[in-house]
Amino acid sequence: MKFVHPNDQERGEIQNNFTLQGSGGALVLNDRDKLYLITEVRASGAWSCNYTNSKGESYTRNGSGNTLLHPPWSAEILVFSGILEVSGYFMEVGNV
Repeated sequence: MKFVHPNDQERGEIQNNFTLQGSGGALVLNDRDKLYLITEVRASGAWSCNYTNSKGESYTRNGSGNTLLHPPWSAEILVFSGILEVSGYFMEVGNV
């Protein structure tokens, strides 16, 4: 099981934000020491993301075009396809 330090919850959104470009292939976010919180997906058409949550359960999320996510969508491992860009922030996690 993993945990997020309470101070990092507020600080993460400001200090650890990112925007990554899709390259037409898969865009993978998979640092096991981070919990990713996705705030926006930009795409010119259909996109999908296979992801694993903090419980180790795998899911697929699909969308079309630009999508703002509020509240942010969180996962530990994400594999995007069909995107132009993904934005969000991360928080460092520890093991219990």
